[in-house]
Amino acid sequence: MEVKKTILVADDEPSIIKVVSYRLKKAGYDVMSASNGQEVMDSISAKRPDLILLDLSMPIMDGYEACRRIKSDKSLMSIPVVFFTASTTAVDIEDVARKFNADGYMRKPFEPEELLKKIKELSGH
Repeated sequence: MEVKKTILVADDEPSIIKVVSYRLKKAGYDVMSASNGQEVMDSISAKRPDLILLDLSMPIMDGYEACRRIKSDKSLMSIPVVFFTASTTAVDIEDVARKFNADGYMRKPFEPEELLKKIKELSGH
């Protein structure tokens, strides 16, 4: 029996977490959630996820800082991080993802099929 992959969904919008969690569970993933970057760090020290979907704009600690900490920690840096943002500013999310060593990015709103495709690509499942 194959072990389910675990995805950590980090977003400060409960409705986003609910929708994304539903889609991921339906696709066979276990889901953890966090509503800010500090919760992300606390969660991954308790249980290591196979992939992190990380909103950039969150209270307490934003996604940029959480990603920086994950990618600079030798024991965590191999966890794929996907920036998940609704940002439509002139900032090029692809450049930002590269700068912070994120493994990918998705824009909100998202197509569920695209999200699942990106997760399968990066988590090897």
